[in-house]
Amino acid sequence: MNVNGLFELLGNNIIGNALTSVISKDTYWANDVVQRGIFVRLHSFVPHSIGFGVENVVFFSFFFAMFYYGKELMNRKIAIFFMIFCFIGLFLSGSRSPLLGGMIIMLPLILNKQTFKSKNLIFLTTAIVIIVSLAGNYFITMYESLTSDAATDIGGASSWEMRLGQLEYSVFYWMQQFWLGHGHTFDIFGGGRFYSEIFGAESVWFPIMMKKGLLGIVSYLYITIEACMNIPQHKYGRLCLFLMLGWLVIDSATNLPGLNILLPLYFYSIYYKYGYMDAKSVLLKSVKL
Repeated sequence: MNVNGLFELLGNNIIGNALTSVISKDTYWANDVVQRGIFVRLHSFVPHSIGFGVENVVFFSFFFAMFYYGKELMNRKIAIFFMIFCFIGLFLSGSRSPLLGGMIIMLPLILNKQTFKSKNLIFLTTAIVIIVSLAGNYFITMYESLTSDAATDIGGASSWEMRLGQLEYSVFYWMQQFWLGHGHTFDIFGGGRFYSEIFGAESVWFPIMMKKGLLGIVSYLYITIEACMNIPQHKYGRLCLFLMLGWLVIDSATNLPGLNILLPLYFYSIYYKYGYMDAKSVLLKSVKL
């Protein structure tokens, strides 16, 4: 994904071009290499740069977990290499929502006893110094764009006022079909007539409100609630919990063309099973001893 993103940066989105040649003309696909203020926005073969950033955040957290806990499965140097590559992809996505949700997803990795072991602490301190030196301005601009309605260097990012307008528009149509919504094929843009009102429908809840009503909202929310209620009772359980909470924040903050809630559930399943496999391997080693 990120190698193809670098090709996109150089002017040839190889996999993206192959995909757009076979997908339906009505399928959403963002423009390649969009300039936004001082940043570029890549999306590789993901339909939009936000989704590209979100995938990189989820993979970054996975390799971070492997760095701490998966020494038997992956060499630490390989995990670091992939973390660096995912960070480059996140930076080149030029998106805020992945950063917002990513901070929550990675909380149990940052705030745990592994972090404060001398060897890891030296590595993380060095990494933070390098990141701040190279990308400090990027993070400051992203923070300012989240906390202020000023345009800043993000260049055209959605303001809180714009999102409130999207919410008002969505609630208007939701109230017309409160329980079941207008159906999956409902055109939320009104054939393009209301594009300026709903713009990018920048929350997963907006299309769900209009298309699937209260039943759809409750059903979608239930997936996250059910996952959080069934957190496994092992040390990787916190990864499962914060992964779903972070995804809920991302989903609520933006729409994700081409991605859905199955993506975090893949990693949830890995962490869920890995904890029991880890416990089983420890038990087998103790039996052998």
